[in-house]
Amino acid sequence: SWEVWSTNNEVFDAVFPCLRELQIKGCPQLIEVSLKALLSVKILRFKNMCGWKGWSTNNEVLVLPYLRELHIENCSGLIKFSPETTNSEVSAEALPLLRVLRISRCRGGVLRSLVQAAPSITVLGLTDEVWSGVMEHIGAVEEVRIHECKEIRYLWESEEEAREKEEEDNFGSSLLSSLRTLYVYDCDKMERCCCPNNIESLEIKWCSSLTHVSFPTSAAIGGGGQKLIEKINNINTGVLERIYIRGLTNLKSMMQLGNFIYLTELYLYECPSLESFPDIPLPVLTGLRIKECERMESFSAHQMRNLTQLKHLKIRNCPSIDASCHGGVWPPNLCSLKIGRLKKPMSEWGPQSFPSSLVDLKLYEEADVKNFIQLSHLLFPSSLTKLRIDNFEKLESLSMGLQHLTSLQHLTIYDCPKLKHLPKHLTSLQHLTIWWSPKLKHLPKQLLPSLLILDDVWTENYDHWELQIEDCPQLIEVSLKPLLSVEILRLRDMRGWKGWPINSEVLVLPCLRKLDIDNCPELIKFSPETTNSEVSVLPSLRELHITSCPKLIEFSPEKLSQLEILRFKNMLGWKIWSTKDAVFPCLRELYIESCPQLVEVSAEALPLLRVLNMFECGGDVLRSLVQAAPSITMLDISYISGLTYEVWSGIMEHIGAVEEVRIQWCNEIRYLWESEEEASKILVNIKKLEVFECSNLVSLGEKEEEDNFGSSLLSSLRTSLTHVSSPTSATTGGGGQKLKSLEIDGCWELMKKINISRGVLESIKISGWTNLKSLMQLGNFIYLTQLYLDNCPSLESFPDIPMPVLTELRIQNNSLLDWAVAVATLNWVSKEEMGMLAQHLRGIQTNIMGKWQNKIGTPVLLW
Repeated sequence: SWEVWSTNNEVFDAVFPCLRELQIKGCPQLIEVSLKALLSVKILRFKNMCGWKGWSTNNEVLVLPYLRELHIENCSGLIKFSPETTNSEVSAEALPLLRVLRISRCRGGVLRSLVQAAPSITVLGLTDEVWSGVMEHIGAVEEVRIHECKEIRYLWESEEEAREKEEEDNFGSSLLSSLRTLYVYDCDKMERCCCPNNIESLEIKWCSSLTHVSFPTSAAIGGGGQKLIEKINNINTGVLERIYIRGLTNLKSMMQLGNFIYLTELYLYECPSLESFPDIPLPVLTGLRIKECERMESFSAHQMRNLTQLKHLKIRNCPSIDASCHGGVWPPNLCSLKIGRLKKPMSEWGPQSFPSSLVDLKLYEEADVKNFIQLSHLLFPSSLTKLRIDNFEKLESLSMGLQHLTSLQHLTIYDCPKLKHLPKHLTSLQHLTIWWSPKLKHLPKQLLPSLLILDDVWTENYDHWELQIEDCPQLIEVSLKPLLSVEILRLRDMRGWKGWPINSEVLVLPCLRKLDIDNCPELIKFSPETTNSEVSVLPSLRELHITSCPKLIEFSPEKLSQLEILRFKNMLGWKIWSTKDAVFPCLRELYIESCPQLVEVSAEALPLLRVLNMFECGGDVLRSLVQAAPSITMLDISYISGLTYEVWSGIMEHIGAVEEVRIQWCNEIRYLWESEEEASKILVNIKKLEVFECSNLVSLGEKEEEDNFGSSLLSSLRTSLTHVSSPTSATTGGGGQKLKSLEIDGCWELMKKINISRGVLESIKISGWTNLKSLMQLGNFIYLTQLYLDNCPSLESFPDIPMPVLTELRIQNNSLLDWAVAVATLNWVSKEEMGMLAQHLRGIQTNIMGKWQNKIGTPVLLW
């Protein structure tokens, strides 16, 4: 509701004498802003101020001598932004140093008034503005960006002037003599664009009515025109360096222009009406891209030959261009060519005279080629180092046609669904990418030389050497011998692959750091083997992930001395994990998920294991692993079958270092420990305990003593609960003193009491505890910051205990809880402070409000 800001001050000349930048956003009622006293400000930004109509000057000429940037966006009520006096005289020096002006979604008068006061603007950005009355005041502007200015038809004041400019000599606009960069986006009514003399960069996108783009000429010398010759000699001809035109659906021609001698980049995209490429000298053009110009005619051999400096050429989706029309002639210094979907398929082109400078070739969307040898007549140069074959729908074989490419280092095969055969002899190949070739059966070892560098299927990451083979369900053989330099290897969706080849040679992958095997249903045995038992096949392996290999029934790797992360998932047939005499001295994280048949694990030692995560596995496997890993600090188990109390008790004695425990959907467990004394010995480091959806759990505490509220923290976590209690903070005892977070969810059989003894609990979250009736006088909640009680239908009362640092309380779906009484009697919150507490209460049901009003007397609005 802020309405006026005045910086006028009777004592000081400036309220903020040193302020350099001011930004005001989202103040719809602010109608008056006085900036008189901000003499040092350099940057001003105003946004979403729909009520603002102008700034206050108090009948004085306002000068902002240091202002360099002014941004005004979505200030629809602003009629003028001119620093003027009451007689509406604008000072030409009001904004003497303004260089950058950006206006969006304002009225045209704002723009006109500002350019009159700022003769030195060099960057002008407009959106939804009108152009008349502006041109004559922006003689110093160097960059103009025009976005969504729906009323602009010409880049000058009138259609009559536009016609006069055209009828003169096509010298362009002399008004914007300093303009270097022009961007015009989404101006639907713009019909003509006549660029000024010194334009260097032009970008036009999605101006659907534009039919004419012209530039000043330096060679339009007609017969007998001495004045014209004098005019040409005197003009500062254009130095246009870059043109980007896109989405001009009505553009038919680019006039025969002679000022492109400095042009280095020309992009023509989505111009379906453009019929011809201008036959003009382009002596320094290095980049040319033409895409989706359906009527663009073919190049001549003369045009191609004259592009002497062209390095990068892209012609794609231009069905009227016939690449054979220029007789196989290409720019003499061409380095990169991307081409496809032209008038004739590549198989019908004649022989091509590609220059020896061509090193990068991308071929797109060839529908008729089955064997790459069908393109051998094109005579691809042996200088090629990169080749991409993209979307060849019928291509079946690359075994022939590439052998002469002796310099080829990068080969990318993308979306060739019928490809079956790869080339065998490409001795220089370093990077191989294969994506979506589901019929590929064989990856020949001759293709993978000893110095192989292989890239990821999606990215080219030169920081590491990576190979990913994906969606090749019939690939049955992978030769590993040549993969000596690969650091990351991913094998996915190889439904025919059965295993690594076994031979009498020593096979070592010395650089491999990460191995990911996913969805290889025929894989029977993991370990690549050597005949020398003293040699490690994977000496540098840090991460190993094996997923969805149902026929892999035994995992027996040896000598993975550097392995740090090991993950198994969806191994439905896996039964035995035997480490034999192997030790994993560096293993820190182990994840086993959905391996229901795994019943035997013989792990000798996992001395550094810190994280153990198991999902849908057997209880005996869990017990075997924790026995080999005395340093586990994070234990996360879900859906563990056979997890009886006897099995669980065998686990408890080995997890003395654990700090976090999460137990989910373990429906056979009924108690978490046998006795208070045992818990106090082994759970001394626990800080966080979460128990979810353990439907048969009846006690978070001990099995034998159901009503012993005392020294051990975990023995206090009971679920035979009709009430929840804990000893006071002075109670002495053993385990659980470090517990900071407790979360219980969906344990329906938990009964009536919870006893939490010593410790520094900071968070308690209880949900779905149907038998919980009360939280007894808890003495150790002085550090509690979060308390959530959700869906505990039997809970009747809130504990009357001090909670001095509680910042968040959530109570919902507890139909019997008389929480209003509890809140009213909290001795650390007075009735007057209840309003401040309300901001921390979320999710309270509306039917509670009546109770609160009745008990407290004065209702407090919570939301």
